[in-house]
Amino acid sequence: MEDGMEYSSEKHVIRAFIPFLVSIALIFSGFGVLLDLQTSIHIKNGVGATATCASYIASAIFGVTFTPIILRKFEKKYLMQITAFTCLIYIAANYYPVSSVLIPAGVIVGFGEALMWPVMSLYVTYFATKFAQFGSKDTSDVITEFTGYFFCSYQLSQTFGNLVSYAILYAGKTITDTDVNAFNKSAVVDLSIFGVNDCQYKNVTNANMKQYVPHSKIVLYIMFAVLGFFVLSAIAIITIFLNKINSSLQAQNEIKDQANITFAVISQKLTNQLPLYYNFVLYTQSSLKFMEATMAAMLKHMVNPKQLLITPFALYSGLYMAFKFSELPRAYSSCMLGVTQVGLCIAISDTCNALVSYFSCKLISRIGRVGPIFVVFLLDIGNYIFLLNWVPTSSNKWLVYVIFAIFGCIDGVWNPQINDIHGSHFPENKETAFMVWNFWILVGFAIQFGWSTSLCVYLKIYVQIGLLCFSVVCYGIAEYRFIKEKKHAYELIK
Repeated sequence: MEDGMEYSSEKHVIRAFIPFLVSIALIFSGFGVLLDLQTSIHIKNGVGATATCASYIASAIFGVTFTPIILRKFEKKYLMQITAFTCLIYIAANYYPVSSVLIPAGVIVGFGEALMWPVMSLYVTYFATKFAQFGSKDTSDVITEFTGYFFCSYQLSQTFGNLVSYAILYAGKTITDTDVNAFNKSAVVDLSIFGVNDCQYKNVTNANMKQYVPHSKIVLYIMFAVLGFFVLSAIAIITIFLNKINSSLQAQNEIKDQANITFAVISQKLTNQLPLYYNFVLYTQSSLKFMEATMAAMLKHMVNPKQLLITPFALYSGLYMAFKFSELPRAYSSCMLGVTQVGLCIAISDTCNALVSYFSCKLISRIGRVGPIFVVFLLDIGNYIFLLNWVPTSSNKWLVYVIFAIFGCIDGVWNPQINDIHGSHFPENKETAFMVWNFWILVGFAIQFGWSTSLCVYLKIYVQIGLLCFSVVCYGIAEYRFIKEKKHAYELIK
């Protein structure tokens, strides 16, 4: 179904929205789960963290340079297929985890992720807007609810995928004598060097390698095969069931105020009428100018005072999510409980994340986001203070599961709301706003994985506390201005 054709009912919209959610769930059941394990299963020489860092650096650069033109020039359904395929490439690269293989694969999947999140956000906004046409709710409120559905599906997929990885790794552990012996030796692990005191010292890592890496490579290979099957299934669903969005309408709305790119709209219309070869030869120059114009629009948006006020929050969200993917699995789950428990810990975190994401979006769509965000800010600060002061022992290791659950609950508010803030504050420029949000999220990921092997965990926590406080202050100013503008617009209408 192309954009421009009308849906007949709310049920029709939901029936079109479900395949999208299922495909997203399968992609992250495979690729997303593997990210959670990179700093553990590929801890030797830091290759897992380095490859992941490379992927997010590539994603950030690609997002600023090529993502704008690609989003405007190509059908979003095809972009979904391409991004899913890059995830499959990265999973395959894990069969031979050396720097010369894993890092280039990380760069490739970074290109895919630069497109993935803006495209997913556009699909959520598209379906929510169509759904809002049949009800009395404000479109922005419906977008908030659909954002909740999306992140609920995303987090539940993480739960499912991590339970699968936990089941495979745990089953492989119980059937190998070497793993049983390693389990018996784990009781003498010095817990004082983990948690906030995890500093990735090489001698410490090598001495505790059994905590991070499964002893049987066959078990890992089976897990990679299952995760790859999930992504293949997602590609099939996208190909068969996902509706198309007519990108030309969005392109015209997004670039109409930019100077000297009327020709770009014309060339885009002509794209469907010319063979690919001739299109490439004849329109390379206009495409470069189009890219220059869209990059200029994105950079202009990035320095918009409204955007600058919410940028720290987007950067913090990236750091926070990457902390959950990189530091928690390695410094808490693998170190204290063993690598077989990483999947279970992440599953607990993502289940809490999904539930809180769903209900918080429901609640915030009714009472507003200011109060809930302030409450979660206090909870987040309290969580960091606990981590800085907790002394892990053999008798309280169970608190690791609680820590993962709390991180999931807090992220269940931060991630969807920071995403929604960008859409709500820029209703006439959502596509560019989502690209900017995606850029800063990726920068946060790149920073977190980049210093993963260089800084102690407690230093990272101090940095995140400072950035969180600054982000909340800036957001408070932005929200005050946003509410004031809405009231002014309402008074003008009256």
